[in-house]
Amino acid sequence: MNDKLRLQFLGDLSLDGLYCDPQHHRGLKENSQWINEISSGTDFRILNWESQLWGDENVNELKFPRLCTTKDAAQSVVPLKIDLALLANNHSYDNHTSGFRNTLDFFKQNKINHIGATEKEEEKDKCFIFTKNNIKVAIINYVGMETNPKLPDNCPVFVNIIDERAVLEKIKQVKKEADHVVVTLHWGEEESSKMPNLRQRNLGRQFIDGGASMVIGHHVHCLQGFEEYNDGLICYSLGNFLFGPQLVIPGQIYSNRTSDNNMVALLNVDFTKVDFNFSWQYLMKKQNNLFLELDDGSVEKLHKKINKYVYYSDAKLKRAYKLELIKIPIRNFIDKSGGFINALMNIRLKQVKLFIKSLIE
Repeated sequence: MNDKLRLQFLGDLSLDGLYCDPQHHRGLKENSQWINEISSGTDFRILNWESQLWGDENVNELKFPRLCTTKDAAQSVVPLKIDLALLANNHSYDNHTSGFRNTLDFFKQNKINHIGATEKEEEKDKCFIFTKNNIKVAIINYVGMETNPKLPDNCPVFVNIIDERAVLEKIKQVKKEADHVVVTLHWGEEESSKMPNLRQRNLGRQFIDGGASMVIGHHVHCLQGFEEYNDGLICYSLGNFLFGPQLVIPGQIYSNRTSDNNMVALLNVDFTKVDFNFSWQYLMKKQNNLFLELDDGSVEKLHKKINKYVYYSDAKLKRAYKLELIKIPIRNFIDKSGGFINALMNIRLKQVKLFIKSLIE
């Protein structure tokens, strides 16, 4: 039986920074068309939408950095043919209610569905079901508090927060009307970490045991490994897809993105009524380049290398994760400096103090 439904999952999309410059919109449009063409056979495409459209100039002062974009920049990725935008993330309210509404208006105008955040509290945990060839795949979307959504008190936009028991109950409920449930999570404590932490692994496995076919994560701005577990699949982070330059946050030496953040993986999943198969498409964005191109082999190589972490024992993963927290600021400083030698030449007492501060925190 050849009947199947193919979903393609992309990582984080934020059209902030240089993507807002009109001179880049044509290139963004052409790049979106190209990605759609090389992904022929995809029935539906899903990504995490992080940059809300500008509103009335009010912003969430509790958040920094904030991600925002223009309607013209957003229009440039319409040729990508996005079917579902995930909004349960830590930037859903960056541009207040007016920015959120402008984003939803843009989705409506371009026939892009969305889940994960809403102005109607009763709808915040709604699922979206894709159907083809009598196969039904349900998508549910949540964000972890560890990503720091920083929503103000009495926020009029309701964002779907991870609650372990609620997610398990939702999986059970949705399984009654769909053949497969995919749990999409915006999670992870440390940006630029190449490995999940122990809590994430336990949570992902618990959701698979609870009936989900797949768990797919984003947020940490880089690729993490994937795990085939009990007939299910856990992809801990798909990394960035298209993401504007990160602001350097004052007082943090690890806030700029490293070159690893420019490595992109597209996850293709062919669902049947009873099971699924998956494959990867690898792309890359060279440093200081805005657009994606075919992988030269380095992205696939990195993905295979870091995949070992997800199979570590609990004790080994905890030790490795603690070591990763030490390595992240060092790796970012070396990358920012243009190499190890330049980093040694450029290091100052201020950087040493900030590094020590980050270790203590």
